[in-house]
Amino acid sequence: MAWAAAMGNGLETYDFTVYSFSAVAIGKLFFPSDSAFASLLLSLLTFGAGFAMRPIGAWFIGQLARTCPAARAAVRGAGND
Repeated sequence: MAWAAAMGNGLETYDFTVYSFSAVAIGKLFFPSDSAFASLLLSLLTFGAGFAMRPIGAWFIGQLARTCPAARAAVRGAGND
């Protein structure tokens, strides 16, 4: 179980690292603008939103699992005892 958690955490860190290194290219491709700074800022705001949603999602799933037995079973079935 600890190995799987470490692998998941490692893959997520890798994902955020790759995204941060390619933020300039992602900004130009997905947020075209006359200003390169605006494209980069929008790209980094997207990165920040993804980074902030992890603890918010964990809190929400935790609350759901505490109140709803079916959700508790789904969380356990996903391997997050």
